[in-house]
Amino acid sequence: MTKQPKLGQYLAELRKNSGITQEEIASRSGVNVRTVQRIETGDVTPRTFTVKAILAALGYKDEEYPSSIFPKTKRENTRDIFKSKLHLVINYILSNMKKLKDFLSNYFLATGIVWFLCGIGIISFNWHFGPQEISITLLVPLSYALFRIFEK
Repeated sequence: MTKQPKLGQYLAELRKNSGITQEEIASRSGVNVRTVQRIETGDVTPRTFTVKAILAALGYKDEEYPSSIFPKTKRENTRDIFKSKLHLVINYILSNMKKLKDFLSNYFLATGIVWFLCGIGIISFNWHFGPQEISITLLVPLSYALFRIFEK
């Protein structure tokens, strides 16, 4: 938070620019008139809660507090960095959705064809499938889909 007396001068300037008296600020914020006067003259260093109450009385919301009064904390800076990185990750994922869609459609198409042929083999030739054969029916379409992705 900004040090006194600059803070008091700044709050007084905000109040005067809004055309509000010290008494009106006091009644809107729940802060004693004498306290508002002392803050504005720089006689006292107000608590953060008091400054926020005065700013709320001036019409400021939490996210609109002037950065000269409440500079961003390390936590807020970290949160902003996290948001920007998350935004980059989401954009990357969205930009690669077509590749994922192509991969999945190739995989499921190939899997369907392989299983259809296996079904014909089971019915026509009385084939029996064990764990190895079943895993092959999943790996062959996977290799086909991967090949198609890297082919482009």
